[in-house]
Amino acid sequence: MKRIFLYALLVIATISSNNLNAQNMTTTQKNKELVAKSFENWVHHTGTPFDLLIDEVQWTITGSSEQAKTYTSKQQLLDEVLNPLNDRLSRLITPEVKGVYADGDMVIVLWKSNAETNTGQPYNGDYAWFMQFKDGKVIKVTAFLDNQKFAEAMALPKNK
Repeated sequence: MKRIFLYALLVIATISSNNLNAQNMTTTQKNKELVAKSFENWVHHTGTPFDLLIDEVQWTITGSSEQAKTYTSKQQLLDEVLNPLNDRLSRLITPEVKGVYADGDMVIVLWKSNAETNTGQPYNGDYAWFMQFKDGKVIKVTAFLDNQKFAEAMALPKNK
Protein backbone atom coordinates (compact mmCIF):
# COMPACT_ATOMS: atom_id res chain seq x y z
CA MET A 1 0.00 0.00 0.00
CA LYS A 2 2.83 2.34 0.90
CA ARG A 3 4.49 1.73 -2.51
CA ILE A 4 1.29 2.52 -4.36
CA PHE A 5 0.91 5.77 -2.43
CA LEU A 6 4.53 6.78 -3.15
CA TYR A 7 4.10 5.84 -6.82
CA ALA A 8 0.92 7.95 -7.00
CA LEU A 9 2.74 10.91 -5.46
CA LEU A 10 5.57 10.51 -7.98
CA VAL A 11 3.11 10.43 -10.89
CA ILE A 12 1.26 13.52 -9.59
CA ALA A 13 4.54 15.40 -9.09
CA THR A 14 5.70 14.49 -12.61
CA ILE A 15 2.40 15.58 -14.16
CA SER A 16 2.44 18.84 -12.19
CA SER A 17 6.03 19.52 -13.21
CA ASN A 18 5.23 18.83 -16.87
CA ASN A 19 2.19 21.11 -16.71
CA LEU A 20 4.28 23.92 -15.19
CA ASN A 21 6.95 23.46 -17.85
CA ALA A 22 4.32 23.49 -20.61
CA GLN A 23 2.74 26.62 -19.14
CA ASN A 24 6.15 28.31 -18.85
CA MET A 25 7.01 27.29 -22.41
CA THR A 26 3.71 28.74 -23.59
CA THR A 27 4.42 32.07 -21.87
CA THR A 28 8.00 32.08 -23.16
CA GLN A 29 6.85 31.36 -26.70
CA LYS A 30 4.11 33.98 -26.45
CA ASN A 31 6.61 36.64 -25.34
CA LYS A 32 8.96 35.68 -28.18
CA GLU A 33 6.11 35.97 -30.68
CA LEU A 34 5.07 39.36 -29.27
CA VAL A 35 8.59 40.70 -29.85
CA ALA A 36 8.88 39.19 -33.33
CA LYS A 37 5.49 40.65 -34.30
CA SER A 38 6.37 44.08 -32.88
CA PHE A 39 9.50 44.22 -35.04
CA GLU A 40 7.49 43.09 -38.07
CA ASN A 41 5.03 45.92 -37.33
CA TRP A 42 7.96 48.35 -37.11
CA VAL A 43 9.15 47.29 -40.57
CA HIS A 44 5.63 47.94 -41.94
CA HIS A 45 5.16 51.19 -39.95
CA THR A 46 2.15 49.79 -38.07
CA GLY A 47 3.71 49.75 -34.60
CA THR A 48 7.00 49.28 -32.76
CA PRO A 49 8.45 47.23 -29.90
CA PHE A 50 7.96 50.33 -27.75
CA ASP A 51 4.24 49.53 -27.82
CA LEU A 52 5.04 46.56 -25.55
CA LEU A 53 6.52 48.71 -22.76
CA ILE A 54 4.78 49.45 -19.49
CA ASP A 55 4.69 53.15 -18.60
CA GLU A 56 7.19 52.60 -15.74
CA VAL A 57 9.66 50.56 -17.82
CA GLN A 58 13.28 50.41 -16.69
CA TRP A 59 15.29 50.89 -19.91
CA THR A 60 19.08 50.81 -19.61
CA ILE A 61 21.35 51.87 -22.45
CA THR A 62 24.80 50.41 -21.85
CA GLY A 63 28.07 51.99 -22.84
CA SER A 64 29.69 55.39 -22.63
CA SER A 65 27.51 57.72 -24.69
CA GLU A 66 25.78 60.64 -23.00
CA GLN A 67 22.51 58.71 -23.25
CA ALA A 68 23.96 55.59 -21.54
CA LYS A 69 21.97 55.34 -18.33
CA THR A 70 18.76 53.87 -16.96
CA TYR A 71 15.50 55.55 -17.97
CA THR A 72 12.68 55.01 -15.50
CA SER A 73 9.66 55.52 -17.74
CA LYS A 74 8.53 55.10 -21.31
CA GLN A 75 7.93 58.84 -21.52
CA GLN A 76 11.46 59.66 -20.36
CA LEU A 77 12.86 57.25 -22.97
CA LEU A 78 10.74 58.89 -25.67
CA ASP A 79 11.64 62.43 -24.59
CA GLU A 80 15.37 61.93 -24.04
CA VAL A 81 16.32 59.26 -26.60
CA LEU A 82 13.81 58.15 -29.22
CA ASN A 83 12.32 61.48 -30.30
CA PRO A 84 15.72 63.27 -30.31
CA LEU A 85 17.21 60.47 -32.42
CA ASN A 86 14.29 60.58 -34.86
CA ASP A 87 14.74 64.38 -35.06
CA ARG A 88 18.17 63.72 -36.55
CA LEU A 89 17.13 61.18 -39.16
CA SER A 90 15.88 61.93 -42.66
CA ARG A 91 14.83 58.30 -43.12
CA LEU A 92 13.56 56.70 -39.91
CA ILE A 93 14.84 53.37 -38.67
CA THR A 94 13.68 50.22 -40.34
CA PRO A 95 14.92 47.27 -38.30
CA GLU A 96 16.49 44.15 -39.75
CA VAL A 97 16.06 41.33 -37.24
CA LYS A 98 18.96 38.90 -37.02
CA GLY A 99 17.46 36.68 -34.32
CA VAL A 100 14.91 36.46 -31.51
CA TYR A 101 15.62 34.18 -28.57
CA ALA A 102 13.61 33.50 -25.43
CA ASP A 103 14.11 31.84 -22.07
CA GLY A 104 11.55 32.21 -19.32
CA ASP A 105 10.48 35.86 -19.03
CA MET A 106 13.48 37.13 -21.06
CA VAL A 107 13.43 37.75 -24.81
CA ILE A 108 16.62 38.75 -26.59
CA VAL A 109 16.44 40.34 -30.01
CA LEU A 110 19.48 40.98 -32.19
CA TRP A 111 18.85 43.54 -34.89
CA LYS A 112 20.42 46.11 -37.18
CA SER A 113 19.08 49.60 -37.84
CA ASN A 114 18.68 50.81 -41.40
CA ALA A 115 18.22 54.58 -41.49
CA GLU A 116 19.75 57.78 -42.79
CA THR A 117 20.80 60.85 -40.86
CA ASN A 118 19.71 64.33 -41.85
CA THR A 119 23.23 64.82 -43.26
CA GLY A 120 22.72 61.94 -45.70
CA GLN A 121 24.94 59.47 -43.82
CA PRO A 122 23.75 55.93 -43.12
CA TYR A 123 22.74 55.08 -39.58
CA ASN A 124 23.22 51.33 -39.56
CA GLY A 125 23.91 50.27 -36.00
CA ASP A 126 23.87 46.86 -34.37
CA TYR A 127 21.64 46.28 -31.35
CA ALA A 128 20.98 43.57 -28.77
CA TRP A 129 17.97 44.15 -26.55
CA PHE A 130 17.34 42.00 -23.48
CA MET A 131 13.62 42.43 -22.78
CA GLN A 132 12.10 41.17 -19.52
CA PHE A 133 8.38 40.44 -19.59
CA LYS A 134 5.64 40.30 -16.99
CA ASP A 135 2.05 39.52 -17.93
CA GLY A 136 2.68 40.07 -21.66
CA LYS A 137 4.32 43.49 -21.25
CA VAL A 138 7.97 44.58 -21.16
CA ILE A 139 9.00 45.79 -17.71
CA LYS A 140 12.77 46.04 -18.13
CA VAL A 141 15.22 46.35 -21.05
CA THR A 142 18.98 46.34 -21.28
CA ALA A 143 20.02 47.72 -24.66
CA PHE A 144 23.46 47.09 -26.10
CA LEU A 145 24.34 49.19 -29.16
CA ASP A 146 27.11 50.85 -31.13
CA ASN A 147 27.62 53.83 -28.81
CA GLN A 148 29.91 55.67 -31.22
CA LYS A 149 27.40 55.66 -34.08
CA PHE A 150 24.61 56.52 -31.68
CA ALA A 151 26.55 59.44 -30.13
CA GLU A 152 27.51 60.74 -33.59
CA ALA A 153 23.86 60.70 -34.68
CA MET A 154 22.72 62.40 -31.48
CA ALA A 155 25.35 65.15 -31.97
CA LEU A 156 23.85 66.18 -35.32
CA PRO A 157 21.57 69.21 -35.54
CA LYS A 158 17.84 68.54 -35.38
CA ASN A 159 15.76 68.45 -38.55
CA LYS A 160 14.19 71.78 -39.40
